[in-house]
Amino acid sequence: MAEASRSAKLDFFQDGHVAANANALILAGHETTASALAYTSHLLALHPEVQERLAEEIDNYLQEHPVRYAFSMFVENSA
Repeated sequence: MAEASRSAKLDFFQDGHVAANANALILAGHETTASALAYTSHLLALHPEVQERLAEEIDNYLQEHPVRYAFSMFVENSA
């Protein structure tokens, strides 16, 4: 009985279900993130006072915590 159960588990993995489910999770996560960012952008466009406050908070944070590598590489390579 235990051998049959183990065999069924191995068949599950061999059928590619794990890869298919991983792809589904990645795509679902991507769509969820994209939707959240789009809706956030929409709300910020509707409320410019909140958009301004957010921009100030981001500027203040970046002054205290400068981005050292990734952003500078992007700027240097895009010119």
